[in-house]
Amino acid sequence: MSQGSVIAEEIARFDALAARWWDARGPMRPLHMLNPVRAGWVAQRVRRAKGEGVSILDVGCGAGLLAEALAKDGFAVTGLDAGRR
Repeated sequence: MSQGSVIAEEIARFDALAARWWDARGPMRPLHMLNPVRAGWVAQRVRRAKGEGVSILDVGCGAGLLAEALAKDGFAVTGLDAGRR
């Protein structure tokens, strides 16, 4: 029987950070700093490949930093994560 690709220890580690995920000065600071460049890179490539009005599924979105940035850029985004928080 397959156990899937979810690693419980990883999910628990990121769930423990949930309360501070959106703190731009907290433990996820590097991700906050990288996010504008990361979101721009993804948006540019999606638009080049698929055009405007594209729906995006962000699997493993965590708190949704990338998903929110892409939604603000005009994409219809659904975020999905294995973590409860």
